[in-house]
Amino acid sequence: MLLAIGLVFVVALGWRYRNAPIFMGSAGQPAAAAPAIKFDNGTVRQQPDPASAASAVAQSRPTGPGGMRKCKKGSTVVYTDRICPPGTQEMDIGGNVNVVGGGVPASAKKAPVEEPDLREQRIQNVLEGRGAR
Repeated sequence: MLLAIGLVFVVALGWRYRNAPIFMGSAGQPAAAAPAIKFDNGTVRQQPDPASAASAVAQSRPTGPGGMRKCKKGSTVVYTDRICPPGTQEMDIGGNVNVVGGGVPASAKKAPVEEPDLREQRIQNVLEGRGAR
């Protein structure tokens, strides 16, 4: 029993003074300054990636009349005011281009006239003095 109490006492003291400089040894020494990080000097980052270079060329190219572009993919032709989507080829716009407006939006249906419900009718009857039946 006395041995167990002594062991608990020693463990408690060790836990209490676990960060004391005498027990830390070389771990208590301040750490050396971290070495400076040397990057790759930007050689890789200075070159633009091919996708952004192609889009920069496409954006710098003047657009057709009215700022439009004709993009073709197979037999599908799309006219847009932005750069052509990937997988399409920009073509020259020839001839006339007619812009057709969208259709007239459907008119909103009028909300049906709501008749007062039974509760409101009963309240109105009480207020008018007809009373409840």
